[in-house]
Amino acid sequence: MPHPTFRFQFFLAFAILVALSIAFTGSTKAGPKCPLPDNYLVSSTSTSSTSTDPNSPEKPKNLQAVCHNGKILCLPPEAVKAHMQHGDALLGPCTKEGNNGPCP
Repeated sequence: MPHPTFRFQFFLAFAILVALSIAFTGSTKAGPKCPLPDNYLVSSTSTSSTSTDPNSPEKPKNLQAVCHNGKILCLPPEAVKAHMQHGDALLGPCTKEGNNGPCP
């Protein structure tokens, strides 16, 4: 049978490890460490409230295509302005954001 002092030292070491674990994680429970938005994990096809923000990433507006390094990029207005400033060619309106293949 282990000596009583050994058992106390083992218990003390364990208690210190638990206390440090709680101190560094801030909690004894696992889970998100930051506040989540109210619509977290709500699908965009949900019938609940929909975004009315005109800059919503689900429904980008006023997208324009530019020819950038031989590729057609469909971009929002702010990005189009930056691309035009360094010489990319404006191709016109588009609907699918991102890389849309080679320039004509």
